[in-house]
Amino acid sequence: MIELRDIFVGDFRISQKFGARPSVYKKWGLNGHDGVDWACPNGTKLVSPVDGIVIAVKHDKGGYGTHVKIWDKGQRACVLFGHMKSVNVRLWQSVKVGQLVGLSDNTGYSTGAHLHFGLCQTNSFGFRINRNNGYLGWVNPLDRKLVKWVVTNPTSPIP
Repeated sequence: MIELRDIFVGDFRISQKFGARPSVYKKWGLNGHDGVDWACPNGTKLVSPVDGIVIAVKHDKGGYGTHVKIWDKGQRACVLFGHMKSVNVRLWQSVKVGQLVGLSDNTGYSTGAHLHFGLCQTNSFGFRINRNNGYLGWVNPLDRKLVKWVVTNPTSPIP
């Protein structure tokens, strides 16, 4: 089981669930939305839910926009923060649970301010497994059979 802690500072509603709107995501070869979106305002503090290593810091005009991936080798899991305004970490940097990763925004393929949060399982080398699951290996971060959320912020809506 993957154990995750808070991913942002604040209390925000889910604006798009994993697997939603299949017709929109078909153009990327997906069966639906490959993460969970939280409707947080621009500038919301995003924090690491795992102890890990930053394996990607990218600034795409489409897709996830400005985004960060953090790999937790011990849990064999990778998390993704998408549509960010700014990034406070650098490639190959070690991060700890609760460390500021950056700020939310509306970059990339996005219709409004939010955080796109993705999760995938990896092998011992950090490569996504189960890439043929219809979501390129991304899994539902709210799947209670796969993920245990340990909420440290008492107002957090994460189950």
